[in-house]
Amino acid sequence: MSAYVLVHGGSVDGTVWNGLRPLLEMRGHRVFAPSLSDERMNGLSAHIGEVCSVIKGNGLEGLILVGHSYGGMVITGVADRLSALIDRMVYIDAALPDSGQSLFDLFRAAGIDPLSFEGLAPYPPYVEKIVFNPWILATIPKAYIRCTLSVFAPIGLMARDRILSRLDEDHWGYFEIPSDHKPMQSMPGRLLEFL
Repeated sequence: MSAYVLVHGGSVDGTVWNGLRPLLEMRGHRVFAPSLSDERMNGLSAHIGEVCSVIKGNGLEGLILVGHSYGGMVITGVADRLSALIDRMVYIDAALPDSGQSLFDLFRAAGIDPLSFEGLAPYPPYVEKIVFNPWILATIPKAYIRCTLSVFAPIGLMARDRILSRLDEDHWGYFEIPSDHKPMQSMPGRLLEFL
């Protein structure tokens, strides 16, 4: 069985996975869903470090690293640091950054004002730019699950276009689910099929 590390998005905590977590555990998987520290006080680097600590502290290897929404930024940074421990990455309606981008940069690249969304403010993790080695991430099999009814549709569409242009070279899989932005709550059984 596998170990899953589930990384939540902004303005929520690890309990957002409560509908999905038992479904994975019933199948014998180990599941870790840490709550990231306060986004008003800590930045992206701190959140990456927190998830790395969970992985190292529990002796995890061969794991499946899952990021939802802003969590896509976090898992990208974690994979850059701990690629040898990760078997697969899954982005769920998530930020898919290039090195040197922040979450807010992704919104602007999609033609969206990030401040137009409730709960998004220029907190440290959202404006901190991530720096990583794309060659390291290219070696890890990855999947992107775009939620077709998401309020963040432009971000998912931008990720889709990027992924479909390089499916073969970067070990990508691309899937769509007819869900709102939080399928782990609205469609946990369907999401489980992809995981």
